[in-house]
Amino acid sequence: MPKLKPETTVERKSHILKAAMVCFADKGYHQTTVDDIVQEAELSKGGLYVHFRSKKDLFLALSDWYTDELGLFSAPAAAGSTAYERLTSMLSSLISTAASDSFRETSSLMTDIWAQNSRDPEIDQVAMRFYTKARHPLVELIQESISDGTLKPVDAAALANILIAIFEGLMIQVLVDETAVEWSAVSETLNSIVSGLLVQEAAEIPSSRVDCSSQQLIQ
Repeated sequence: MPKLKPETTVERKSHILKAAMVCFADKGYHQTTVDDIVQEAELSKGGLYVHFRSKKDLFLALSDWYTDELGLFSAPAAAGSTAYERLTSMLSSLISTAASDSFRETSSLMTDIWAQNSRDPEIDQVAMRFYTKARHPLVELIQESISDGTLKPVDAAALANILIAIFEGLMIQVLVDETAVEWSAVSETLNSIVSGLLVQEAAEIPSSRVDCSSQQLIQ
């Protein structure tokens, strides 16, 4: 078999991971077979095994890839933006992503990872890596906002964990009942919570509100 160019390899792996994500979200980890994945990806088994050794190998790679693909926990630094503005921008992006149809269709994958991680040390490491990637940028932005006098002195790691827990809880509720969560109300309420941590002297900038309506929903 001819050696693939690096960019072709990346594209092929991404294509296979997208197909696996569809299958795992639809059937769950245990019910999904390699045949299901290669059929969804329109590849041969040999084409899949060039990049992934097994169904489990795919499952392990999927969480990292999905998080990076959506850019869930990134806050691009705009010129002149403060840490607080980047923090609220990140929260807005998270709400927009969680409210999108594509995210709801695949969010069951995360519950499957949670279900498997207590049974498999390798999957447990994937789950731990997910939370580390989620927590780190939040903690950094919160700490920077405290240092520059914008936010009250709170435990940055504790606040980051609380914010992550809010989104996880909302995800679970939406999986059970799609009508349970009104995302515009979530935006307003979360804005009240976060802005309540502003020091008295810090003037809240309108663009720093947590507002999913101003974000492009990911389709």
